[in-house]
Amino acid sequence: MQRILPVLTVLLVVVLLLGRATRTRVPDAAGDLVAEAPILATEAVRAPPPGAERPGGPLAPGGEEAAPPSDTPAIDRLVTLANRQRIDREARYTYIDSLLVESDSLIRRWPNREGRPLRVFLQESPDLPGWQSDMPGIIRRAMSAWQEVLPDLRFEVVLVNDRADIEVHWIERFEIERTGQTDLQYRPTGEIQHGTLILALQTRQEQVLPPEGMLAVAVHEFGHVLGLPHSSNLGDVMYPETRTSRISARDRATLVLLYALAPGSLRINP
Repeated sequence: MQRILPVLTVLLVVVLLLGRATRTRVPDAAGDLVAEAPILATEAVRAPPPGAERPGGPLAPGGEEAAPPSDTPAIDRLVTLANRQRIDREARYTYIDSLLVESDSLIRRWPNREGRPLRVFLQESPDLPGWQSDMPGIIRRAMSAWQEVLPDLRFEVVLVNDRADIEVHWIERFEIERTGQTDLQYRPTGEIQHGTLILALQTRQEQVLPPEGMLAVAVHEFGHVLGLPHSSNLGDVMYPETRTSRISARDRATLVLLYALAPGSLRINP
């Protein structure tokens, strides 16, 4: 019976996840991990403010929307087992384990959009010191870079902040050593509901960021808003201290794996 269980698990989960699965691209021999000179420092995803409300319904304290109890615990268990097995198989090529540490074993990503793009609102701030007219263009380049990795995830810039999925704001600078920040709101079941990016125009030392430095920060923060964690490899764009705007093979493989997995906790309750 113990030998048959893994086979039954895989067969059932294939039926459940049919149409979702995406093949992860394995890094080539070069590894695509060419690190450039350090540029800037960015920081991790923060929790949303208590009691906040965003598209998708009222959010409980901590920014998480209450989820109804599952009616199919046996099916949930099979999905969880399938997720864990795939993560184990592809751990060598990804840093998905960092997400599990940051999120307490929760697979956190945007739900299936069924062809609908993620709507992005850009709060332009031309009066801020260090503002450059091409700032919106830099954001578009960052979005295009991730869209090339996973074409099913599309972005659309909207002109009004009316139920936008993602907001981008600029500030003059942070009071701490940081040039970018991402706030996510998501359900306890792992589906991201809203993201806010805050980008600094200057470093804490009041140095204006050059366009390539701003692009590196924007690509990094858009990785966070898609659900990616930090990577411990300095050649990845998701390394905590931004060194490059180039998305590496590990970045690509981690994003593809993340969106091939079903959202939800990887914990198996007895």
